[in-house]
Amino acid sequence: GRNVVLATAQNALPALLSEQPSLPTIGESCFYYSADWLPPFREPFLLLNGEGRGPINNIAFPSLVAPHYSGSGKTLIAAVVLGKERMAQDNLEQRVRDQCIDWFGRPAETWKHIQTFRIEHALPVQEPPTMNPYAAPEPASKNLRVIGEHQSLPGIQWSLLSGRLAAEAILADG
Repeated sequence: GRNVVLATAQNALPALLSEQPSLPTIGESCFYYSADWLPPFREPFLLLNGEGRGPINNIAFPSLVAPHYSGSGKTLIAAVVLGKERMAQDNLEQRVRDQCIDWFGRPAETWKHIQTFRIEHALPVQEPPTMNPYAAPEPASKNLRVIGEHQSLPGIQWSLLSGRLAAEAILADG
């Protein structure tokens, strides 16, 4: 093709493009729970851990976004723990539950643990200064553009934006 857009995880780039260095990534464990309990708010917030203690980085209630994400009117809860070093901890689910009990009270004891997903390369490590997410990714070579959150800021919205900006740059180049 006249232009190639490579949309892949950053850790796959060295195998696909020999000149691409392997950059560090952050691992993530996501714990999913189901409960008859309702959170103390009805807005679809992403709660960030501002206390600086405990394993949870953030927690969300996806069924507040779309009730059909959970069956039978239950609440779906997603708690995220960052760090590859924590992924292998045997007691991590109990530590997550304990922190939920601390934040939301005794009802969190009854939450049913559905599943845990461990993602070794969940996010690229991006320390300040970060890239401008509104700038199109520079071409890797004359007709090749690499897109993804590793070319922008961590998050699906920035990954999608890097793809859109790359497509717009290709169209502008004719």
